[in-house]
Amino acid sequence: MALTKPWEEFVVEHLRAHPEEISGYLDACLEEGPGTFLGGLRQTIEAAGGMTGAAAKARLHRVSLYKMLGDKGNPTLSSLTQVLEALGLRLSVVPLASSERQVRGRRSKARQSSVR
Repeated sequence: MALTKPWEEFVVEHLRAHPEEISGYLDACLEEGPGTFLGGLRQTIEAAGGMTGAAAKARLHRVSLYKMLGDKGNPTLSSLTQVLEALGLRLSVVPLASSERQVRGRRSKARQSSVR
């Protein structure tokens, strides 16, 4: 008998048991980047009952939802908003703390210099 379980399975079970933590979890995923956010959103949808139900509530085709949240997914703001609303969530924009702006500014400058 395995003493551990895959991380994704643990997260889904935890979010299912503690739905009040979903928004904080997705916010943390978003801070890590778009790919991490889409993965977290997939886990959240699974915890909330699965892709079929979420697609129906969001008025999206199930296959479109799978593609949108896949590794190469590129959801529109409109479709992302529909999915979040189906989960009882919404997007929000908040100002960065001054320390975050400095760190992100340095990252942006580093990316620009590496592209040249």
